[in-house]
Amino acid sequence: MRTAYATFIRNWTVTLRAYPWGFFAGTLLSGGLVVGIGYLGFTVLARGELSPDFARFANTGDYLSFLILGAAAYRFVVRMMLSVSRSLITERREGTLESLLLAPSRRLAYFTGVGGQATVHAGVETIILLVLAAPFGLDLSRVDPLTLLVVLPVAALGVFGLSLVLGAVMLAHGDTYISQNTLFSLLALVSGFLFPAAYLPDLLEWSGRLFPVTWALEALRAASLQHASIGAVAPGLAVAGAMGLAYTLLGLRLFVPAQRRALEGAS
Repeated sequence: MRTAYATFIRNWTVTLRAYPWGFFAGTLLSGGLVVGIGYLGFTVLARGELSPDFARFANTGDYLSFLILGAAAYRFVVRMMLSVSRSLITERREGTLESLLLAPSRRLAYFTGVGGQATVHAGVETIILLVLAAPFGLDLSRVDPLTLLVVLPVAALGVFGLSLVLGAVMLAHGDTYISQNTLFSLLALVSGFLFPAAYLPDLLEWSGRLFPVTWALEALRAASLQHASIGAVAPGLAVAGAMGLAYTLLGLRLFVPAQRRALEGAS
């Protein structure tokens, strides 16, 4: 716990002192643009009309709430994955990786601190984005608070586990841009953030089920837009939690050869 807490405080201090407010504003702007374009497309081009398939695929006829919640969730996923997955490769670039690996602390404790700070950071940005986007049609009158409180930590676990696997790949190959953006684009396409995945071909729709964020997003929307009970979302949430744990264990295992490769000077 001491290692996790110290890492949390260090990363939070770096975030407050080293990153300009423009970076924070840019993150909100990207999410705001998605909401704004979706709002204009729905109200101006589609004139507020939806096909019957949307309500059947999305389990809701509220397109704007579906879109805004998905856009906010996507920004949370991207922000948290950027923080966690890039942690060790950032240590390498700053010349502190060797010292970190020699420190008498467990790697899980380090990543717990990184993940905790990333969750808080991403959560604050997501809440602000939801508040700013609410006038565009976000309706949370049907939210189930208890179910939502259960969904959120499971969703965070899923993102955390996926981040560790991505981080191991990036550290081993010395690459961040191609690896992370390829995964982010794939998640945006197949996980149902901006449109129901049922619109996709069967193979792509099935591939989205390989990611815990897909299952967690469905539970999040059910809890927020459909007043779903814990029992109603339990099956999907159990899959998301199990996959999140499996990705976490896989990521920690992959970091062993990834660290060795990084120390050997792979680029």
